[in-house]
Amino acid sequence: MTQSPDPSPTLPRRIGLTGASLIVMGNIIGIGIFISTGFVAEHVGSPAMLFLAWFAGGLLSMAGAMSYAELGASMPHAGGDYNYLRKAYGPLAGFLSGWSSFLITFSGSIATFAVGFSDSADLLFPTVSLKQQLLGPITVGQLVAIGIIFVFSLFNYVGVRVGGMIQNLLTFFKVSAIFLLVFCGFWKGSGSLGNFSPFLGNAGNGSTLAGFGLALIPVLFTYQGWNATTYIAGEIKEPGRNIPGSILIGIVSVLLLYLCVNAVYLYALPLAKMKGVLGIADAASTALFGPNFSNTLSALIALSILGALSTNILIAPRIYYAMARDGLFIPSAAKVHKRFGTPSVSIMVQCLWSSALVLVGGFEQLLTYVVFVIVLFSALTTSSVFVLRKKFPEMPRPYRVWGYPFVPAAYVLFSVLIMLNTLIERPTESVLGLLMVGLGVPVYRYWVGKEFEIENWKLNRFKS
Repeated sequence: MTQSPDPSPTLPRRIGLTGASLIVMGNIIGIGIFISTGFVAEHVGSPAMLFLAWFAGGLLSMAGAMSYAELGASMPHAGGDYNYLRKAYGPLAGFLSGWSSFLITFSGSIATFAVGFSDSADLLFPTVSLKQQLLGPITVGQLVAIGIIFVFSLFNYVGVRVGGMIQNLLTFFKVSAIFLLVFCGFWKGSGSLGNFSPFLGNAGNGSTLAGFGLALIPVLFTYQGWNATTYIAGEIKEPGRNIPGSILIGIVSVLLLYLCVNAVYLYALPLAKMKGVLGIADAASTALFGPNFSNTLSALIALSILGALSTNILIAPRIYYAMARDGLFIPSAAKVHKRFGTPSVSIMVQCLWSSALVLVGGFEQLLTYVVFVIVLFSALTTSSVFVLRKKFPEMPRPYRVWGYPFVPAAYVLFSVLIMLNTLIERPTESVLGLLMVGLGVPVYRYWVGKEFEIENWKLNRFKS
């Protein structure tokens, strides 16, 4: 395979422990914490089980996160899952991971976050109604979403320091605003401590082990994003120390934050009134502060969405950059901007594809299809810890996952159970998600064949 057309420039290491930790937090905290608790409450029978679900979800996520930390510390290069799967299982596995990331997982998430931000603007300014106003073949809301993608892509294009600074500020304000919501909720809100009683629940209230397992599914998805720094490992200072440190600090901080947020939800509403409520944050804030607080909450949600969008735009281009350097993506994507030190072409390619997804109806449903695939690749990547320790025992490992082999095994086992449950409960989405990944196989074969033909042509030309 051909390598990067310009292999000499590399991404400079400019991100420290604090910045990396904020990137992890910013990538985890999206819109999930504002909507998931209502679905969790459907499957638990007591406040104790509600908190246990969020605590257990955090511990399980940490099991996966610490496994990724070993991989990131031992292979501190841009690309994340792509690098580890390629090293453990071969280039096809790595390519399929990167293919899924570009086709829908990351690009589709960016598009969805951008549309979500536009929708939040509609809530903040209902008289504007961006969704309804047409500007040629598209709506003003879609134009705003595309504009947001281009603006944040530009921030990241001109340097990781600029993009990282914007990301850190968004994360700081987002976390501060959530803590302020929790503090004001308990201090000034019209809630009741009686909602926590009986804390352990009553016998026969429907809480079962199977129900608890179902409750963990939205919890785990709300924790998704803890592997952010492994994608930008090539730009982190002292990666052997700062990659594991940032993941640990980030996920522990988010775990504590999520427990606090759920405590204020429960202070606002009894468990029975939470069950199945999609807009749990809106319902809880209305109960605490009245309907006039809705604009403030919408602003907080918009800020949270913007932070998640910014993180995805920051980390995802590093995957395509790594693939291009291995000859598995468009060659120009391997270029590093001489002035800004960023994977500039990868950033712009992602920007254009994400913007196109904004214009395609139904792409949110496509994201549902690949939920199964996200868990699949996370499990495969975590399992690569075992494979790489066996295949490459001499590989430097500045950090080794604590509790090996039980901690990574627990994450893989639980991921398999989630996949089986999803396959049973959502067979159509699961199969379609797998088919989307499977489309990458002929693309990979074509790409490898194309590179092989180019190499042969060069060789024959040289001989002649």
